Amino acid sequence: MPGRVWRGKADVARLDWARPGVARLGKADEEIMKGTTLKARRKALGLSLAEAADQVHVTPRTWCRWEAGERKIPGSALELFCNKNKLKYP
Repeated sequence: MPGRVWRGKADVARLDWARPGVARLGKADEEIMKGTTLKARRKALGLSLAEAADQVHVTPRTWCRWEAGERKIPGSALELFCNKNKLKYP
């Protein structure tokens, strides 16, 4: 909005929902699978970290962060991994 006057903390609080990394988790956003389970499935399939990452079109470092529990595994990536390896999607 042109000419918008910011009023301080109240305006910032209203924008929190739109900023990356500030989203609040609800029941729909709960973690679908733990990183340790993901790692166990990958190893059971005989895939290297790089091969698994390539299947879902992410970097090996991103996959590593999922397995370490540093980042939440997106449902779409998990679903793609399960589909490509003929696993049941949780």
